[in-house]
Amino acid sequence: MRGACSGMVPGNGVSKARRSKSMAGRTSAGVGVGVAITILAVLCAALFVLTMVFYSQKQAADREIADLSERNDAFIRDSERELPAVRDVVTKAGSKSAIRYLMDTQSEIMKIASGRPDMSVEDFRAQSAQLVSQGESLLGRIRSQNREISDLKVRLSDAEAARARAQQDAQAEAARVQRIEDASRDANQKLLADIGDYQRRIEQYRREVDDLEGKMREQLERRTAEHEERERQLSLQISEANEKILILQDQLKRLRGESDDALRPKDEFALVDGHIIEIRPIAGEVVIDLGRVDHVVLGQTFSVYRDSAALSPDLETGEYAEGKAVIEVVDIDTDTSRARIVRESRGNPIVRGDVIANPVYDPNKVYRFLVYGNFDVNRDGLASKEEAVDLEAFIRDWGGVIEDDLSGGLDFLVLGQKPVLPPQPGPGAPIEVLQEYVRLQGIVKRYDDLFERAIATSIPVLNENRLYTLLGALPD
Repeated sequence: MRGACSGMVPGNGVSKARRSKSMAGRTSAGVGVGVAITILAVLCAALFVLTMVFYSQKQAADREIADLSERNDAFIRDSERELPAVRDVVTKAGSKSAIRYLMDTQSEIMKIASGRPDMSVEDFRAQSAQLVSQGESLLGRIRSQNREISDLKVRLSDAEAARARAQQDAQAEAARVQRIEDASRDANQKLLADIGDYQRRIEQYRREVDDLEGKMREQLERRTAEHEERERQLSLQISEANEKILILQDQLKRLRGESDDALRPKDEFALVDGHIIEIRPIAGEVVIDLGRVDHVVLGQTFSVYRDSAALSPDLETGEYAEGKAVIEVVDIDTDTSRARIVRESRGNPIVRGDVIANPVYDPNKVYRFLVYGNFDVNRDGLASKEEAVDLEAFIRDWGGVIEDDLSGGLDFLVLGQKPVLPPQPGPGAPIEVLQEYVRLQGIVKRYDDLFERAIATSIPVLNENRLYTLLGALPD
């Protein structure tokens, strides 16, 4: 400062020659210079003081500006001042500060949302987290709840209407049920009275029926005994008469010179084929002493007679008398068979020991079979030619004879499944393949030939199941 002030003094470059010339003016000039220097020094000091004051004030203002800027950044930064949202808040705040406007707005929102204007956003967020899911807004949740409430109101209204209708229906149904119960009670009382009357009448009828049944049973037993006795006497008389007739016929033949053995009638006992050994009245069946060994077949019928004497032929017509019942074989065992009762004479039931006869049945008849094709005797679902041997053994055990070809004495042709012929091999196939194809082709051709010849000669053709039905059993 001192150098600066000294540099500003005028006349410093005046030459010594000029000072020497004006001695009088030197004295006045020195006073003026001293005054000027003094004024200049005062001014410099004042300038220095002002400079120091202004500098200190500037530093304080800078510190205050920095503090205000820092405090202002806590509310809004310079980069955010020109954002449209910020400008919109400032505009809407009007005479209020933006912060006051935002605080009032938050309080109003909290009051609307929670009912408490002093609730903080953190508390509101913590409480609303239980109401909304992740990423869902509160307004979206409210709209969703409103829609659900509207739907529930509609459903509640429908349910109320349905409940009212159901209540009306229930009341109507209850009234109808009450009427039915009243009518049912009256009807039950009337029925109980009628039942009591009917029970008394039934007891009276039962006593009368029991008395009548006892009398009729006694009368039936008496008449049955009389009938059996008369039948026995008549049978004896018929037997004696038949013997007399035979004697007279024999005498007549001898008088005519005819052979006695030529026209002698067959003994009645020889016409008997079997006997009834068991009665099953509930099932309507009987058991006979003829079975598979006697060549009985399913569906075969027999006439039932009291004894062999009842099998005597009519002397004039030669016809045999009709039996008192007819039975049909429905199941065949080894030496017995089960038969159902097809017809039975009233008042003359089948009893154990009755004889059976069939004029065309011959237990000594030997049936001849021809078996050909593939069979499934073991029931494993696979038919093969080898199992035909097992079927032939079963037929032999039954008493049949196996033939190798069709003949005039053949009784049945038994055909299994037709052998399958594979596709014809090509010209380049091995000789073994060609020979096997020719062999199978011959088997298939013979199968078709046997079937056609049996049809042409009216020989019955049976499959495996029909054969089992005919013989009345399955192989083991």
